[in-house]
Amino acid sequence: MAGSYILGTTDLSNYGIIPAQDSNTNIAISGCWDMPQRIGKTHHDWGDEDGVQPYVRADEIRLGGRDIVFNCLMQADYENEVLRKLNNLYNAISNYVSLAPFDTPYGSFSVYLKEEVQADYIHQGWAKLRFQFREPIVSNTGVIPTTDNANFGIDGISFQQLGLNILEVDGRHNLPSSKTGQFTAYQTEGYQVTKKNYRELTLKAIVSGSSLSDFENKCKALFKLFSKEGIREITYRHDALRQFFCKDGFQITQVKVLDNEVWGVFTMRCVQVGQTLDWDFLTTNSGEPILTASGASIYVDNPLSNRDYNYLTDHNSNFLTTSNNMKIRANDL
Repeated sequence: MAGSYILGTTDLSNYGIIPAQDSNTNIAISGCWDMPQRIGKTHHDWGDEDGVQPYVRADEIRLGGRDIVFNCLMQADYENEVLRKLNNLYNAISNYVSLAPFDTPYGSFSVYLKEEVQADYIHQGWAKLRFQFREPIVSNTGVIPTTDNANFGIDGISFQQLGLNILEVDGRHNLPSSKTGQFTAYQTEGYQVTKKNYRELTLKAIVSGSSLSDFENKCKALFKLFSKEGIREITYRHDALRQFFCKDGFQITQVKVLDNEVWGVFTMRCVQVGQTLDWDFLTTNSGEPILTASGASIYVDNPLSNRDYNYLTDHNSNFLTTSNNMKIRANDL
C-alpha cells in the first residue's frame, strides 16, 4: 500500500526512503498488530501440584510493549550520496528525546528507536535499511464480538466471527515434562520424581478481514479477548474443551494486503489449565448421554468444508440422517 512514513516531523521520503516488502508479506511494516506479552508475575508454580495457578484477575494483568519493524530502501545517485543521506537521516531522527509518532498507512504508533538501524549498501546508489522501533504503551481498544453460542470457537464465539480459520492447535496431544527436582547426590546421579509442568498450546490460524479496517478490528478484538480477566475456553473439532490463559501475547505475521481482503498468520502460545473430554456429546437435561439405536454416543461434528454447519455423527464419524437421507445439523434439533 502506497503512503507516507513519517517519524515525528521527519518525512522519511525526503531522504530517499522507499518502503520495501518484508519477507513473506507485501507490506513494509510488521509487529503493529501483535498483542504484547504480559509483564509481572503471570502464574504461581506450586511444586507439589501438576500445572500452575494462573493469575488472571483484572488487577493482575499488565501488558508490556511491542516491537514494530520497518523495512525500506534508500535511493541515491551513487554510494557517497547514500552515506550523506544516511548521515542526515540519522541526525534528524536522533534529535527525539521522547516518544515520537510513527505515522504509516496502517496507523500511528508512539515509538522510540530500539535497535541500531541496519543499512546494507546494494549497488548503484541503492541501500537496504531496517528500523526496529519499540511501542512501549499499546492501546487496548478492541470490541469483543457477542457470543453466538458456537460449538467450535473461543468462549462461545465462533472462529468465523473472530475472523479465524484454525490451522492447528499444537501441543494438545503432548504429556508435559516433569518439574525440576531439588536434591543432593554424591557419587551417583541424583533424581527426584516430581509433578508435571503445564501443557503449552500453540494456536495457529489465518486471521482475515474484508478490508484493512476490518482486519485491524479483528486483531484488536482478539487482543481484547485474550487480555481479558479470567480463563478462556476453546472448543475445536475432534478435541477436548480446553481452558487456558494467554501470557505471551500473540503475533500476526506474513500479512497480505489485497484489494478485497487482508489476512495474516496468527500464532499464540498459551497455558492450558484444564480440559473436558466429553463436552460435545449430546445429553439429556439431566446429563444422561443420548445414544443411537446401536448404543453409540452421539456428538456434534463439523465438516472441514464448511464450519458453519454442525452435523451429527456417530462414534465412527458416520453422518446421522433423517428418513429421507438428509444430514442432521445441530440447529435443526
